[in-house]
Amino acid sequence: MILEFSIANYRSFKNKQTISFDPTSDTTLDEYFCSEIETGIKILKFGAIYGPNASGKTNLLLGLEFLRKIAIKPRKSEELTGFIPFLFDKDTAKNPGEFNIIFYYNKIKYNYYIKLDKSRVHEENLIYYPKLQPVEVFSRSFDNFKFGAHPDVNISKKYRDALETNTVKSMTLLSALQVTNVEFPVLKNAFRWFNESFMPIILPTTPLTRWTIDRIEDSIECRELLIDLMRKADFNIDDIEILKEDIPIDNKFKKILSDTEIIPEQVKEDIIKKGMVNKIELSLFHNIINKNHKEIFSLPFDHESSGTKRFFGLGCPLNMLIKNKKLLLIDELEGSLHPDLINYFINFFLANSDSSQLLVTTHNLDIMSDPDEIRRDVIWFTEKKEDGSTELYSLSDFKSSDIRKGMNYLKAYKSGKFGALPRLDNLFLKK
Repeated sequence: MILEFSIANYRSFKNKQTISFDPTSDTTLDEYFCSEIETGIKILKFGAIYGPNASGKTNLLLGLEFLRKIAIKPRKSEELTGFIPFLFDKDTAKNPGEFNIIFYYNKIKYNYYIKLDKSRVHEENLIYYPKLQPVEVFSRSFDNFKFGAHPDVNISKKYRDALETNTVKSMTLLSALQVTNVEFPVLKNAFRWFNESFMPIILPTTPLTRWTIDRIEDSIECRELLIDLMRKADFNIDDIEILKEDIPIDNKFKKILSDTEIIPEQVKEDIIKKGMVNKIELSLFHNIINKNHKEIFSLPFDHESSGTKRFFGLGCPLNMLIKNKKLLLIDELEGSLHPDLINYFINFFLANSDSSQLLVTTHNLDIMSDPDEIRRDVIWFTEKKEDGSTELYSLSDFKSSDIRKGMNYLKAYKSGKFGALPRLDNLFLKK
């Protein structure tokens, strides 16, 4: 679970900004919003980010996603990092960016930091806390590596040399574990958190349907939870049917497939090698009452509403959050969903998850309409400053004197009390 994430000089984040999942002294609905890592240590399970368009909400999630990828993906020596600096300043456009994340894995605290530009990593280090005192696992300055002296992180020269050799300038030492067979438990645990606990981001364009189909075919438990969730959310879905058919492809189709850029290379290679394309027909069975009698009707998935498709696609990620210890980022959670369904999705997660986290961006203001059902420390805002950079702050940052007990956060936000609103001009055209 993330305790804290800081970012500087990445996309719209010019100056260092930090989001924290460390709960305040507020104990409102602790049993739902907090997970107790160990006695006395609690972490928030949920965060919602509000702000006008182009204020940096998505960029915060993209910063986390970039860190996830750079931490686990090996690179070739000539490959770039994919880093994008703050471009509205001539100086920052030339400077490296910084990312720092503090997280818990198997009840152990880790602190990972990286500084990099478009072509190479400048600095990288990992610290962990087996007890109260920090222990340095490794530190790096460009191509110079230093490994910790503590017995828990001491590794042989053979393994050190292998890691250093396999860590090219544009990749992290952490990601070198993918191509290096070494015995280094502490480093491997940090890598496992990024690789296994940190789920890929869900963007509005993420194709969730095929991924969900694969999941429910592999897991009866996931299938049953998804059907139950769709039923409880008033979609009246009683069952799911998946039909697959292999269709042969000719040389003309292979040529078109080879030339397209929107399909991953490995997927194209697999299809061409197999000589078949997999056709999938998905249908949902609806429970309908006609003349006081229950009837079941099958409806092709393409005929379902956008909201049904969206909720269906989010069902398996939600199942993974509930059944495992995962972190999931969702950009624009509300896509095609009624506000009540969004609240249901969030509350279902909070009520049934244990040590997972969900961080979302949203324009659905209904989430903060009832102060008795939401905590101030889970509400975050992004505001675009005059220089085009993003400022990130929490509702809990406001003084208690500014937020009276029982205040309707939604009304206060709409009135401009918390900022992070679009600055709109008058409606009239210039004559």
